[in-house]
Amino acid sequence: MKKTILAIGAHSDDIEFQAGGTLAKYLDEGYRGVYIVATDDSAGINLDENGEYKKFLLPAESQTVRQGEAKEAAAVFGLKPLHLNFKQRFCCDNEGNFYYIGTEEYRRLSIPGSRECILIAPEKKDCVSLLAEIIRREEPEIILTQQLDIDPEHRNVCSLVCKAYMEASLETVLGSLYNWGPSSGGEIRHTEPDMLVDVSRYFRKKLEAFYLHRSQVGERLKRIANGRAEAWGKRLGVPHAEAFIKVLPARPCEYTGQ
Repeated sequence: MKKTILAIGAHSDDIEFQAGGTLAKYLDEGYRGVYIVATDDSAGINLDENGEYKKFLLPAESQTVRQGEAKEAAAVFGLKPLHLNFKQRFCCDNEGNFYYIGTEEYRRLSIPGSRECILIAPEKKDCVSLLAEIIRREEPEIILTQQLDIDPEHRNVCSLVCKAYMEASLETVLGSLYNWGPSSGGEIRHTEPDMLVDVSRYFRKKLEAFYLHRSQVGERLKRIANGRAEAWGKRLGVPHAEAFIKVLPARPCEYTGQ
């Protein structure tokens, strides 16, 4: 096991939104960082400050914009993003028409070099093994990723990471895997974290990186990012904190002891 923290988000901006302060804190403490985005960011939606659609991009255009933003944001932490480029579950054209997986228009517009759709990836051995090999190579002490919320791409990235962790752990000693706190389908009152991280010293860096995702981050998301960090911070008696739930290694079952 190496002194490495590996963060993997479904989309460009997820890492900064949910765990940017924690990532910055551990990097400052001497950990090596790995920054991974699972999807190809091809959905093509740019949002205004209220989270409403303001511009629609073809998949290749969307990828260029969002992966460019991820490159800028990762650089704030001194990192370079690794894109696994699993297709998103839908894409759109410039007129705002949406096309979902399985339709002819989706197949026609999808980026040729992208991998399997993220909705299918956790069930494909080659997709799981792709990420498992990265985890084996990095031997991280800490892995941070999505939780099981209402966004199907978040859920499937969570599943993919858990399966990859289990595969990698057969050959490599790994540290702990954590889901980060409330996401699109979660609220603070419904989540009891296993770990709260004081990120007060690193909160400005988190926001600096998060705000670089200009195609997605408007005033609404800024308010959410600040509000969540303040709410978790109150639990610790500090200005800002981030929340995590430990997933693996699993605790012994209270019924079987296994």
